[in-house]
Amino acid sequence: MPRPRKKGRRREVKKVPRSTATLEEFDRRSCPEGLVTRRQLRERGLSPGGHGPVAILCCKYCSYWPDISCDHPQRGWLYDVALARPKRVPTIAQEWALDRAMAARSTCPECLRRFRRCVQDETISLAARVVGSLVLLLGLQISKVLRLTTGDVSLDGKTVRLHLNGHHVDLPPRISTLVGQRLEQAEAAWENNRSASTTPWLFPGHNPARPLCLQSIHLQFRKHDLKGLAGRNAARLALAANVPVSILAEVTGTSVSNATRWATLAKRDWTDCIATRRDDA
Repeated sequence: MPRPRKKGRRREVKKVPRSTATLEEFDRRSCPEGLVTRRQLRERGLSPGGHGPVAILCCKYCSYWPDISCDHPQRGWLYDVALARPKRVPTIAQEWALDRAMAARSTCPECLRRFRRCVQDETISLAARVVGSLVLLLGLQISKVLRLTTGDVSLDGKTVRLHLNGHHVDLPPRISTLVGQRLEQAEAAWENNRSASTTPWLFPGHNPARPLCLQSIHLQFRKHDLKGLAGRNAARLALAANVPVSILAEVTGTSVSNATRWATLAKRDWTDCIATRRDDA
């Protein structure tokens, strides 16, 4: 007979009155002048200068318990502007070291190994090889790759051209070979199942009217140790370090704000490029 399960004792949450808190606490929109958050210091070009926070900015949930000290992870730390110091300007040697570090960070040897495997390993299905190559090369989402149609692929001699969001991307020779083989299979499947489908999918599923299931590709990636999310992030980081934000947003199909965050993460500023194009115009 199984033993009855004992009920675990709930963890007691220690609620500290706000009057006995270590640091003074302020509700939102009630901070006095001279106290700012770390982000506001960064926007002013200042740093704490080695000094710790002097007060706490309570989270929005503290309005329900005004007498209890805030211990929520979303609480903010307030710093005194009088104690802040200007941010240090990096030297040329430090900027060069940071550029080398970001170049090493954006070039992932693990993703490069997976990319070569997608191109060369014939034990992997052709659909998984093509999807993995496009994800690791262009930083596309797997769901968007699966929704490509045969009309999004055109042949120009031996070069395969991919149409993405109104732009044309010429693929490398080996990727062109894979995509060309996949295009031939998709067109043959479209000829056989034209009565059952109205869209010529590049990756048709078991149901010809719908593209290949996303879960099916994930299972194949997991079987062959191909990590789509990590590879897509590494590809976008590398693209953000080499192309402007507008091109990154249009090619990958992401928003401009998301592409701007990728460019910020890559520590690349394209202001000079925009000014040059404006002068040329």
